[in-house]
Amino acid sequence: MTGRTTRFPRHELGVMSEMLRSMATTLADWQPFGAERGRRRVWGPTIDLFTTDEEVVVRANLPGIAREAIEVTATEDDIRVEGELPQRAEGEPDDEAFVHAERPWGRFERTVVMPVPIKPDDVTAKLQDGVLELRAPKQAPRVEDTGRRITIE
Repeated sequence: MTGRTTRFPRHELGVMSEMLRSMATTLADWQPFGAERGRRRVWGPTIDLFTTDEEVVVRANLPGIAREAIEVTATEDDIRVEGELPQRAEGEPDDEAFVHAERPWGRFERTVVMPVPIKPDDVTAKLQDGVLELRAPKQAPRVEDTGRRITIE
């Protein structure tokens, strides 16, 4: 018996990918824009996270949201972005009139766990073209405390 590796033809992978995308869309329509807290919808912006030698960088997509509507808090271990996007712009139809709606609205929040400890007091934030960029300097590596020998009297 020879060992054979089964390979999926590209078109079959495309079909599976489309099926997964369809399932995700169906589930998103079932509970749109994230979890409901009470009667208010809560969604989280999509992010990119990467590190350099000196810092951790987070980029969050927040199109159409004014900087005054965004709050950012940081600890050594995470950064939290939250705020609110008005339900609809003036002149748009009520929810009942929509046949399909994908744009998020309402309260949003996202907590991003940092891959390394950061300096929360030195985090900077910049909003440009609907992208919030957060730069968090890394803390110096902690020296492991091996403990102290205690003499027993």
